[in-house]
Formats: sequence, structure tokens, C-alpha cells
Amino acid sequence: MLPSLPSITCLRVLSLCLYLFLCWLSPPSEASNFQQGIEAVKQQNYSLAIEHFQRGLAHDALTTDQRSVVYFNLGVCYYRIAMYDKAVHSFKEAMSSHLLLWRSVFNLALVAEKQQRWRYAGKLYKKTIDNSNDNQLLNLAQQKLDQLLLSNQLTLADINQKFDIYIPTQWRAVLSSAAGHDSELVDPKDFSGSGSEDRFYEIFAAAYRPLLVAGNRYWVFSTLAYAQRYESIEEFDMTLLSAGLEHRWQFDEHLLRAGVIIERSVVGGDDYLLTQIYNLSYRWPSSSGAKIDLKYAYRNYDALSERYNPLDGFSQELELSWTEPWVGYQRLQAGLFLLTDERDDHFDLLWGFTSFSAYRQGLRGAWDYRRWGGRYTVDVEFRNSLYHDHNTMADWTEKRRRDRRYKIGINANYLLSSALEFNLEYHYTYNKSNLTNYSYQGGIATIGLSYEY
Repeated sequence: MLPSLPSITCLRVLSLCLYLFLCWLSPPSEASNFQQGIEAVKQQNYSLAIEHFQRGLAHDALTTDQRSVVYFNLGVCYYRIAMYDKAVHSFKEAMSSHLLLWRSVFNLALVAEKQQRWRYAGKLYKKTIDNSNDNQLLNLAQQKLDQLLLSNQLTLADINQKFDIYIPTQWRAVLSSAAGHDSELVDPKDFSGSGSEDRFYEIFAAAYRPLLVAGNRYWVFSTLAYAQRYESIEEFDMTLLSAGLEHRWQFDEHLLRAGVIIERSVVGGDDYLLTQIYNLSYRWPSSSGAKIDLKYAYRNYDALSERYNPLDGFSQELELSWTEPWVGYQRLQAGLFLLTDERDDHFDLLWGFTSFSAYRQGLRGAWDYRRWGGRYTVDVEFRNSLYHDHNTMADWTEKRRRDRRYKIGINANYLLSSALEFNLEYHYTYNKSNLTNYSYQGGIATIGLSYEY
């Protein structure tokens, strides 16, 4: 059974683009199984090509990207001879390469159409449109999606329901560095404004990998390292290391997550906090296509040096958020959160009694816009905090601390290549407290680069 003309056209365009990429990644020997498979594809002898590609996967020394390229071509061959289940497996394996991810998703949609899984195909086309930066691929996906909509095989409500795509077991990582200026450093000892400003440099590295994938359940291991260094005020320098493990259950457009993260931080050369974070979240779609998230987090804090003992304790946070699907170039997000802090608090002869334990509630929102080769985000947050205990002031009077904090951020991200991104951010915070020494305002501006691989 031959594919329809639109499908043949899409695959031919992608195969032409991929052929140049294949030659670049292929082993140098002209007699390799890979090269023999390519020659068989040129002659439209797909069964022979499949044999060469499979032999190459079994016997040739291939990098991760080279294996993904072979799997991609296997998928094309299986598609051409109407072995759709094997094509699906091959394209999913090809998704291990960042450069092939959205081309593979697009081809999975072509296979889904052949299997008359119209709703799934439409979602894959929509996912490609929302995430790929390849204009040619975007146009092809939009054409295919329009065809499905015009044929009445699915509706806009069907494709607007967001879902996560299964990605085979693989390491993914991001490395970023930035420079910036902070106009009001916040003292990590008591979270008050320090009255100081300084320039800083930071580097961030994170990696994650799905593990033990089984049906609709899988584990995800993640690790993170972050370092921030100020130009003059070394006592506020920060280093953070963390590792986490999360279990995910996915069924249709619903997603349930449960996990734990361990964080260790150092501030100004002194051990700061050891934090254990336990997360539980559930996502489900609304009838309008928006996704609703309910998240719970329990954090346990252990101070690692005596000066930070007042921060010992725990916190609990509950958040309900609503994310609209992309409409044209934009989308909106909004959320409500409740937070309670239970800390050991503090008493000494110099400062009197200071309460860190508090009830907090607030609102968050964000507006995303994508155009002109970039993505732009404006995010806002309001948080109201009522502290549990009265603070003893220097004159021994007592006041119960109340804070209102307002934050606004502007982010611009531009893709310089398929993996390299330019980042520009500015965040402004205004904290108004009935205790003067806890009122502060300031902005943080950063410029940097990030690389994903």
C-alpha cells in the first residue's frame, strides 16, 4: 500500500534534508552497512535497506546521533512498505537525537494517519508546530493539520488538548552561563534587603534521563549544579547541588507525578541548608483544551551551620494553575498558591526575637509570546505573608510582621541554532513590610547563553 501524494512529498523533502545530515554523521568507510543501506534506499529497495540498517545497528560502532539517524531511515523504510508498527518503534528511537526529535514526531503523525488514528495524528502535528524551529517542517505540519481539519476527521478541541510525548531512555542536558547586576542583594540569613548592589556571574548545568520505561509508567532521574559569584560581596556567593528521582504515570492527556529532590547549598563559603523536597502533582485537560495542574510540595530544611539554625524546619505549598493552549503566537497562564513555613525562628540579645514562620498566599501569572525567531515571557507574582509570632524590636516593643511582595519579570530567548540559545532577563521585586528593615526593592538583570544537548 503506497502512501498518498502529500505523505510522499513530506517524506521526500525530509529524506533529502536528512541525506546530507546522514552523510555527515555516517562512518567514514564507504562499504559500511550504513552506506549500503543508503544506496538501497536510493534504489527504492527498502527491504534490502532495512537489512543493512539492522546489521549496522548490531555490528557497527555508532554514536548516539548516528544510531538515531539509522533508526530514522529504518522508520522511513518501514513506512514505505506499510509496516507501520515497526515504523512507530523506529521513529521513537530516532527521537533520542535532539536534531531529529521534531522530524521524528512529524513522521509519527504520518504513520498515525495511515493507522486512521486521526486525533493522535493531529496532536502530533500540533506538537511539531508548537515546538519545532524548522520553518520548512512547520509549514508541512500546518498543511497536514489543515487537511485533517478540513476533512472533518478531528476538531480544534481535539488537537488543543496538550500531552507529553514519550521519549526513549536517553540523557538530556543543558549548560548555561550568564552575567548580571543585582541592585538589591537579599541577605540569606534573614531574607531582608542588604542595602547593597553588585555585579555577578553564574553558571548552571542540569541533566535528566528517563529510566525503566514500562508502558505508561517511567522514572526520571535529574541532577543540577549551580554557582553564582559576586564581584565584590563574596559573603553572598552561592553554590547549589541537587539530585532527584521522579515517577510518572501517563494515561491519555492525564499525567501524575511523584518524586523527591535532595539539595545542598553553600553561601559565602559556609554550609547553608540541606533540603529534602517531596513533590506530588496531577495534570488533566479541561473541555476547552487548557491544562490544569494541581501541585503539592513538602520541603524539609536542615541548617548545616549554627548561624543558620533559625531556618531549620519545613514548609508546605499547594498550587493550582491553569495554562491555556497556544492561540496564534501567544498563551496565558495563571495560578493560585498557598504556603506555610514552620521554622525554628530566632532569639538573641542583639536582634531580639525574629519570626521566620509564616502563612503565605498569592497569585502567579504569565504571558508567552513567540515571534520573530524568539520567545518572550512576562511573568508576575503577588505574595502576602503573615508571620506566626511577634517580633521583638530593639526597643523591646513587639510587632507581628506582615509582608506584601510584588514581582514582575521579562524574559527574551532567541535560538541561535538548534541547540544554542541567547537569553535576556530582567526581574523586579518590591517587598513592603510593616517592619522597616524587611522592606526593600530591587531589580536583577542578566544576559547569557544556554546550550542544550
